[in-house]
Amino acid sequence: LLVEGGPGLTHSFVAAGLVDELFVTVAPLLKAGDAIPTLLEGPAFAYSALPRLRLLSVTEHEGELYLRYQALKDATPAV
Repeated sequence: LLVEGGPGLTHSFVAAGLVDELFVTVAPLLKAGDAIPTLLEGPAFAYSALPRLRLLSVTEHEGELYLRYQALKDATPAV
């Protein structure tokens, strides 16, 4: 299942442990302001329950980075 939702929907899936992979695009643009959306929007995760990711691949095309992460299940938090 591919979910292309906003930060609230993404947070819900992450919080429920339903994310296997996360794809993030980093564009060479800088934006600022209070209304700029973030990747996740919702209640904070406790440090001991922070979602952990493993980088699987990085691809660059015309200055944009395409990052592919694997969500780690039951991972011990890094200190």
